Amino acid sequence: MKKIQSNTLISPEKIRKIALLVSGEDPDLVLHILNKELELEEISKSRGFHTYDCNFRDKDTPFTLMITGIGPSCTEIAFTELAICGTRIFLRAGTSGGLLDIIEVGNIVITSEALCYDGVSNLYLKNKKKVIADKEVVKKIVKSAKNLGIKYLKGTTLTTSAFYAMGAKKQNGEILYAGYSSAPKKFTPNGFEKLKEILENKEIINIDMETATLLMLSEIYGMKAGSITGISNKIPWKENEQIKFTNLSLKNSLIVAINTINYFY
Repeated sequence: MKKIQSNTLISPEKIRKIALLVSGEDPDLVLHILNKELELEEISKSRGFHTYDCNFRDKDTPFTLMITGIGPSCTEIAFTELAICGTRIFLRAGTSGGLLDIIEVGNIVITSEALCYDGVSNLYLKNKKKVIADKEVVKKIVKSAKNLGIKYLKGTTLTTSAFYAMGAKKQNGEILYAGYSSAPKKFTPNGFEKLKEILENKEIINIDMETATLLMLSEIYGMKAGSITGISNKIPWKENEQIKFTNLSLKNSLIVAINTINYFY
């Protein structure tokens, strides 16, 4: 009997060499977008991990889709249990926050390298600060985006484990901490101060909560990985921007990701 994985309840006989990870997104929305392009068969649902066997309606290029919860911990579990079951090529799709003025909501970011503020990376590699995406995978993602006519930027992503500690809002021209703060004692996280430095330097394109973890694990174990995220909002945050543009940015990311898979066959 094939060993069933503890968290995802997947087993090797149903898992493909290529997997698409979609983290922190509404599973119903993901399936709604992908159902137009793919045939999907449910493999398992367990502890927030939804896994499907996928193939295109007009070609034979199968892959595994796993929709997970948000953040680096979910990514570590997904990667590990998929790798145990035979996956060797990983793509991440989802949404992220833009850090540069030149990028617009709905555009996608193709990560060439990621900064490791995720917490998980340093539990695997001491003092790990940066990880590089697989160059072959990046080239295939770029080709996919170009062929689809979807606007993209390629460059550096910052991956954090905390949504609010490295988030910000703008009020009366001033960049402020966007998390909970109560008078008279106001607290500002260290991560917020680091975010302000990053915004001033204008060298990092976007911020997310999964990419560095995925790239780091792939690097350690000699596998291939890449990340495609749509910009659902820009930092400093504007009220309701993420709610308004998540569907568009997620759709663009997913369409580029699944079309990238064709280039591996």
